[in-house]
Amino acid sequence: MGYFYDTTETILIEQYVSEYMGPIRSTISEETVFETRIDLLVVEPTPERPLRTIVTCGMGAIPLELPQYLSIHRINRVELVLHMSPEWELSGRMAWPVRLLHWLSRLPLENQQVIEDLAVLDFEPFLLHDNPYRGVILHYCNECHLLNPYVQLPRKDRVIFMEAIPLLQPEMDFIKQHSADEFIRRSHRFLPLGADSLRKPLTEVF
Repeated sequence: MGYFYDTTETILIEQYVSEYMGPIRSTISEETVFETRIDLLVVEPTPERPLRTIVTCGMGAIPLELPQYLSIHRINRVELVLHMSPEWELSGRMAWPVRLLHWLSRLPLENQQVIEDLAVLDFEPFLLHDNPYRGVILHYCNECHLLNPYVQLPRKDRVIFMEAIPLLQPEMDFIKQHSADEFIRRSHRFLPLGADSLRKPLTEVF
């Protein structure tokens, strides 16, 4: 048994990304497909949207245990959004953003409660060696919520989008000392926050 989108569901996700995030310029597919298939849709930057955007397509086939205020509206599926600086080369399947999204999107196969708003996850060792980030915080995509909060699947379930925001060590420390909610509150004006090899910790401007 596995969790897979059918062709119609895949098209609905791709149409949403194209309409609200920008034209899909390329797709990064998993080499090995087991239990589920997670493709990554790559939207290149534009003058209006200066960050590259990578969106999972397939994670939403896995049902999640989301809070009741979402589940009562049949919102129980998620796709992830990662923004990154266009100067940071996206070098195929082994690039750390690709490894990060494939890792995150498969976590619900083991624990359907791990993906939730304001969840903070430490990077596994295989994600640490080629980037300055040490963890990630998940947060509902504000831009998506304002434009169109979800994708309605034919099976009646609804898919929402969450941003995966990479965290530098001082930001991880701030969250441990305060809270994830306080971090998002103080950083809200900087969102969407992309992965950038030159980014300074937001805690320097809090």
